[in-house]
Amino acid sequence: MCIFEYDDKREKELIRKAEYSEGMKEGERIGREAGKKEEAERIFKIYQLFRANYTENQIKEKLGMNVEEVRKILERFK
Repeated sequence: MCIFEYDDKREKELIRKAEYSEGMKEGERIGREAGKKEEAERIFKIYQLFRANYTENQIKEKLGMNVEEVRKILERFK
């Protein structure tokens, strides 16, 4: 005779929670990677426009950003 009772419903619930948690972690990791890629692409686009003699305001208008964001990124290249 076993001193432990096996509860199938509880076991499935625990497995579901563990799998959900792992899925959330993986989703967050993928989201961070995608965000980094988008940011790199945006920085590169700003740099291209700056090299093509666009002003900060023109870049802002073209990319739909505020001028402070554009200036902050352009400061990296100066």
